[in-house]
Amino acid sequence: MKNLIVIRHAKSSWDAPLKDIDRPLDNRGIKDAHRIALRAVKHLPKNFLMFSSTAKKGIRNCNYFAQNFYIQ
Repeated sequence: MKNLIVIRHAKSSWDAPLKDIDRPLDNRGIKDAHRIALRAVKHLPKNFLMFSSTAKKGIRNCNYFAQNFYIQ
């Protein structure tokens, strides 16, 4: 059976007047992405694919997850 796990990006910054696609994660979002990734790795199979939107916050979130999965 195949599973689809959807993870929303962490908190993004609203400090600058940017388009939504260009908004980065804020400091809390970065910490939360790492924290959630460390918990999520326990529930994922050894082999899986990650996809991200082209939004900066989505790509960063995906990168933080990849970093934490690699450590495990």
